[in-house]
This record gives sequence, C-alpha cells and structure tokens, in this order.
Amino acid sequence: MSSGFQPTPNMSLKPEAIHFRSLALQTQNQGDQALALLAFKNNSVSADPKRFLADWTPGNFSPCSWHGVICFPPGQVVHALNFTNAGLIGHLHINNLTVLENLRYLYFSGNSFSGDLFLNNSSHSCALETIDLSKNNLSDPISETFFTACKHLVSVNLSHNSIPGGSFNFGPSLVRLDLSNNN
Repeated sequence: MSSGFQPTPNMSLKPEAIHFRSLALQTQNQGDQALALLAFKNNSVSADPKRFLADWTPGNFSPCSWHGVICFPPGQVVHALNFTNAGLIGHLHINNLTVLENLRYLYFSGNSFSGDLFLNNSSHSCALETIDLSKNNLSDPISETFFTACKHLVSVNLSHNSIPGGSFNFGPSLVRLDLSNNN
C-alpha cells in the first residue's frame, strides 16, 4: 500500500532543506571521523604527558576543532594530523587512521611511538601521501603490506629511528624517502 505521496515534476527542494541535509551529512561524517581518531588515540597512545590530545574526548564530535587535526575544507574533512614534538608515547596502529578516506598527511616527528608500519591488506585503502615518523622509537622492520596498501605516497621520512635495513617495493609516486640514522 502506498503512502499517498506522489512527487510532481515541478516539485523542488527548498534551499533550507538542502542546507539541512548537507549539514546532517557533514555532522555524520565528523562523527565517523571522531570515532576513528578516538580509536587511534585509545589503541596507539599510552601516555600523553604534555596533554596534547586533551581535547580529544568522546563527548566532542567535532574533530576539526581538536588539537593537531587539520581539516580541508576547513571544518569538514580530516586532511592532516600534526603531532610534531607532541611528546606522545605508545605503540603505533596506523590501521586506525587509514579509515579516514581523505587523510593525506601524517606529521608525527619527535614523539616516542614504537611498533611498525603494518597495514592489513583487507583494511581500508590508504590515501596517505606524506608520512613523517622521524625521531620516534620505531624498531621493527617495515611491513611490505604498508607500501602495497599506500600506493599514493610521495614523501616518507623514517629517519632517526632504529628500523633495520631491508628492500622494499615502493610505488611510482614516491619522490622522497629518508631512512637515514637507522640500523
């Protein structure tokens, strides 16, 4: 049985309805982004002595207002994370960040992240273009899955860690790779 509503050819949405729908989608998207970022914080950050991520709380679903989060267009989509010299300590879980489809830049230099760069091939595709994890505590070999999944990488800085040597298959987009001062 039909509801009785029949659209007519000259029916149009009012600008207010279009704005409300756009705002609702933006809010939903920001909520999803906030959940992904909170998952990263909970899984990767064991200590935050400088309280760099103090405003990253479950009650605040506006990640574009959080410290270290850069959005583009402003206020809408998480585009970059800048944790340079934030003093964060933990075991890095990159998988939590690859669900952010528009995340292009990670600046995590000068922290104390350990672990490796492992991406599960079944996880979301990696849109990252620039990664700076220099001056951390990374000591595990770099996983081949990381470079397979992150096909758009242009710049990777992993200098000043303890990453052992190896050979890797990088995508054709890679222009800059810094592995200096490692094992």
